[in-house]
Amino acid sequence: MQAFLEYIVKGLVQHPAAVTVTPVDRGGLTVYELRLDPSDVGKIIGRQGHYH
Repeated sequence: MQAFLEYIVKGLVQHPAAVTVTPVDRGGLTVYELRLDPSDVGKIIGRQGHYH
């Protein structure tokens, strides 16, 4: 799943080299934490900083 998310996110942003995907275990669930260039955040979660 981590490789898949990294592939998709890198295809959507202007700075793919800045993308990292880190799996974090939270109470038996795996949450994938994304880190990317600040100028690309709007492309991933929306320009208002909200997700739907």
